[in-house]
Amino acid sequence: MRLLVAGGAGFIGSNFVRVRVRDHGDEVAKRIPMRRIGRDEIATRVAEALRLVRLEGLGGRLPRELSGGQQQRDALARALVVNPAVFLLDEPLSNLDAKLRHEVRIEIRQLQRRLDLTTIFVTHDQEEALTLADRLVLMSKGTIQQIGSPEDLYVRPTNLFVADFIGKANVIRGRLAEPGMFASAGGMAVSCEAGAVPGGSAAALVLRPERIALTPGPVAGRANNIAGSIERLTYLGAMTEYLVRCQSGEALTVHGVNGLHGAPLAAGAPVWAGWERAAGLVLADDGAADSTVVAA
Repeated sequence: MRLLVAGGAGFIGSNFVRVRVRDHGDEVAKRIPMRRIGRDEIATRVAEALRLVRLEGLGGRLPRELSGGQQQRDALARALVVNPAVFLLDEPLSNLDAKLRHEVRIEIRQLQRRLDLTTIFVTHDQEEALTLADRLVLMSKGTIQQIGSPEDLYVRPTNLFVADFIGKANVIRGRLAEPGMFASAGGMAVSCEAGAVPGGSAAALVLRPERIALTPGPVAGRANNIAGSIERLTYLGAMTEYLVRCQSGEALTVHGVNGLHGAPLAAGAPVWAGWERAAGLVLADDGAADSTVVAA
């Protein structure tokens, strides 16, 4: 993990592999002398930084004697020991396995809140962005696509790029046949909110998988009932992900919580996919691209 301390900012990058002969307590302290602080103050700050990241008592270990998670927390301590005004993190968890990444992500969030520290976190990981941020800046090729809270970007994306990047989404292309009625390229007619897309123009319907319900038959009073069959299902522990092939030929990804309605549905079973008007968001069809998320 790269670390830079300058101008009142603590910076952590993605490469945390360090080959050092010093113990990591000395490495933490090494960040301070350039600021002309006395030895007693250095010792106090080092002890406090190690305590904050739960590494107290391990200051005498060499970096190679620390686990991956401890090395991550060591890098956090080296950034925090200078009492930075701004904490900058650039893909700091990219080299960790999924479980450890989740644990360190929580620790970073708790530290940020406890210290009330302004933090800028750059990542391509959607879950990291949604978990850590109070405010998100989503960028593509150097251009800001949307700024807002995690909920804003997930529930109220301003364009198709944002909707497709943040979280998992079904994106069905077609056109807005008339206000409140979307016609897919395969001929599926969907009742939707009018939105700001002009009638007759190219558009895309965005549906989150958790907003779709699967039932044995059409549900009276539900705005949309689409017939299809389960083409594939993936058991994910807490939920099952279904791929439903609609009669129009288009596919829908649906998330069902396991344990609420009996056993998961079987592959090949006929189903009706349904959702209310407000669940579908119609946006201008402007495509999608690679992106970077900045969480602050």
